Amino acid sequence: MKKIGLIGLGKQGRRFVFNINLLHEKAQIVGVCARNESSYNNLKEKPNNPHVFYDNAYDLINSDVEVVICVAGPKIQKDIAIYALDCGKNLILEKPLALNYQDALEIQKAAERMKKNVIVNFPDLFQPQYQNCKEFAKFSSATKFIKIEHGGNGPEREDYSPLFDWLSHSVALAIDYNNNEMPKIYRIMDIAPKNTTRNNYSIDLEFNNNKVWILGGNAYYDQKVRRFCVYDELDGVCTFEIFKTEHREQKYECNVMKIMLDEYISKLYKSEYYSNMDLAVKTTYLLEKLNEKLN
Repeated sequence: MKKIGLIGLGKQGRRFVFNINLLHEKAQIVGVCARNESSYNNLKEKPNNPHVFYDNAYDLINSDVEVVICVAGPKIQKDIAIYALDCGKNLILEKPLALNYQDALEIQKAAERMKKNVIVNFPDLFQPQYQNCKEFAKFSSATKFIKIEHGGNGPEREDYSPLFDWLSHSVALAIDYNNNEMPKIYRIMDIAPKNTTRNNYSIDLEFNNNKVWILGGNAYYDQKVRRFCVYDELDGVCTFEIFKTEHREQKYECNVMKIMLDEYISKLYKSEYYSNMDLAVKTTYLLEKLNEKLN
């Protein structure tokens, strides 16, 4: 049984509790950490095994946990991640990995130095439909036009650019589908109505063989939506439309998160190296460049 410590008990923290409880004997949360104990007391579902509450992240890291999950926010994630790695812990981190490329690189270098498994939470990459889409692409040389949509009601960020929050998933999908290739930025615009503080981003990216159009933000679409569509440039026919979720329930995201966690924990049991840090660092770099162009 792998012992897990969870730092952060917000929305994503609660999802991790739910899904790790489903792993039963493979992994258990033995320590949780939040700024105040009321966050823990207000949890509707707690870890279903004996565990300890910490109000200090570094005390949790110094306990006997083998894996540290950090969902405490990108502003403090770098320091926690590097400290945990230096203590010999494996990591699961929340997106975005960091708010700038330099911080992302520092986490990556620490992970490589300590040879620990680190994964950033991009659950859409584990969608079975998306994996099938990638397999099909291996046998098709035609140029593709890819449209990624990710929108709906959500937070209005003031502490950091909402672009990092809303577009991390979509940018990671675009880079991953194109074999971790870095694209050229053709255009980025915030096309939200002028009388709102919310955001609606339209982004055009050009890869060597494919073109990607990303639409996303909390002013895009009235309900939560996530679509990944691939069109064949030769005849304009849509070849795939996968994980279209116009009314995204917790069950949708949790099922995908469970697949991700199950694969990650299985690699630890087999002592196999497992990391998506290269993708996460490239995603951070591209988000930083997009934010610069937007401003």
